[in-house]
Amino acid sequence: MRIIAHQQKQSASLKTTPQCVRFKILFKHFMKMLIKCFSGKCVQGYIGNPYVSCYMEPKVECNIDSDCPSLDQGCVNNKCRYLCEEFKPCNSPARCQVVSSPFVRTMVCICPDGYISAGNGICEPIKSIKTIGCTTDSECAPHLACINAICEDPCNCGPNSECRVKEHKPICTCRQGFIGNEFGCVKIGCTDNSECAPTHECINRQCQHVCRGDNCGNRAECVGINHKSVCTCEPGYTGIPESGCIKIECQSNSDCPTDKGCINHRCDDLCAVTARCGINEICSVFNHRPECSCEPGYIQDIEKGCILQEDVCRSDDDCRSQTACIRKECVNPCNATEPCGVNSICKVLDTPIVRTMICECLPGYVGNAAIQCDKRAYCPPDKIFDEYGNCVCPPGTARNIDEECVFCDIYKGYKIENDHCICALERGMVIDERGNCICPENFGYKLTSRGECILVDVPEC
Repeated sequence: MRIIAHQQKQSASLKTTPQCVRFKILFKHFMKMLIKCFSGKCVQGYIGNPYVSCYMEPKVECNIDSDCPSLDQGCVNNKCRYLCEEFKPCNSPARCQVVSSPFVRTMVCICPDGYISAGNGICEPIKSIKTIGCTTDSECAPHLACINAICEDPCNCGPNSECRVKEHKPICTCRQGFIGNEFGCVKIGCTDNSECAPTHECINRQCQHVCRGDNCGNRAECVGINHKSVCTCEPGYTGIPESGCIKIECQSNSDCPTDKGCINHRCDDLCAVTARCGINEICSVFNHRPECSCEPGYIQDIEKGCILQEDVCRSDDDCRSQTACIRKECVNPCNATEPCGVNSICKVLDTPIVRTMICECLPGYVGNAAIQCDKRAYCPPDKIFDEYGNCVCPPGTARNIDEECVFCDIYKGYKIENDHCICALERGMVIDERGNCICPENFGYKLTSRGECILVDVPEC
């Protein structure tokens, strides 16, 4: 303390000397600049760029509404303002009142007695019921109708609509830019699919995603292509995406255990899928290959297979399951008759009296199982398989010149012919020099709502 008092005393004596005053000012300025340079920031109570200029930090009156002393006030641009006077949210005769709420104070418009809120700070008078008796509309004013023996306004239109009364009858019309019916009007968003993105379609005048229902099978996802929903298997899965996809377990037999084989990207039991063992034979798989051998107690016959000498029958009912009586022997009818075609399997049904055989195509194959089954071809995402296994465009679409499935709009002069979307020349449409299908309106023609190009005005020259 003594040292500080001593320094202050010396400073006081220095003030009497001009040279000392100048030195003191320069010394303080030098120290401030030195502090700025070494700290890299302005001194406490100052803000700005310490390497250019620092200025005193301005003091604000408030930061949030609760900083203001009065309940009617709120913090606006760091100043306490009377909110009702600042924003004037209410219209006469509504009265503005500020209520306390967390963080931000709320302004409320209060209607006086005899009025009711219409929203947006507006109060409307409460309409009183007129007790004007009537029996018919003719007894009321033209803009009123006789409802329950009282002349009242008959208008009761839906949202976004306007009502006018003519001869006591209400007439509802949609506001400009809206479309709808007596239940209400909605904003016009689209008129057909061409006005929406390829992944959307026009439903009820609104562009909606085609996959909103997502009717794809398990492990499949829906994508929108040309305004149509298309199901595709997820990466690493294969199958029919509409019914379900299965995980790709293998590419070849070496990816499976030795007692199984790779069939349609799955490790399956070869005995159950591909093997055709005879009656009294059992199937075993060794190194991905199915082999048939006689059951215990049976012997191998070159012509008849595994049989017992006393194994004699008169009808199919005398034989056990999955066998039939052929030439007095119980044998597998599928092996004995080979009724099925290429790439198909035969199954035996234990029907009474006479066994029944069924031919089915192998998984992943289609066709007539009694003759031949062919491997199902790959179908692009924008196409589907028909009932015969052919890859075709979905209903309402057809192939363009690039063999892509596109929406074929008959109302714009197109038609579907041989699964192709072409210009309907028979309806007056023409193909211009750029290959576009148009109705030559410059020559007096007009495209009707049915997609017909008709002549409406004969040009003078």
